Amino acid sequence: MSQCHPDPERSEGEGSNFFSYRRDSSVALLLQNDKTGIMTQSVSKDEALKNRIVIILAVLSVVFFFGTLSSCNSAMRQKAARDKEMSARLAIEERMNKFSQERSTLEEKAKVKEKEAQDLKEGLEAAKKALVQDQLVNQSLKEELKKVTKLKETLEENLKEAAAEAKKFKK
Repeated sequence: MSQCHPDPERSEGEGSNFFSYRRDSSVALLLQNDKTGIMTQSVSKDEALKNRIVIILAVLSVVFFFGTLSSCNSAMRQKAARDKEMSARLAIEERMNKFSQERSTLEEKAKVKEKEAQDLKEGLEAAKKALVQDQLVNQSLKEELKKVTKLKETLEENLKEAAAEAKKFKK
């Protein structure tokens, strides 16, 4: 039996008619020699191994391809979720700024109203004091009026008595 080299390009000698090499398909085609069956078994084992490797690589490529698609899809969903969250945060921040401005405006208005209320309260206190003073003056005037009225009545009685005595003296 003759020993055959597994690489068709490196094979030398008379057994070179066992191999035919096609560069366009990158697959070595081996032609079986009628004299030996050894070459056929080693070639079929090599091809079976190569076919298994090709199938494994194809399956791995498909798995990696779908893994890549899944990763891209997940990244797109995460980006959409992040964009949605950022949009929501910006909207909330704008609302917070708006509420802060409204709050400061309302606080200023409240301060103005408090000052007005304080001024009105001071005016009310002044009016109450003036009213109390007017009531005291009024009370003292009533007392004076009562005294004067009593004095007038006393004088009128004295005048009547004096007039009655004067009539008595004239008679």
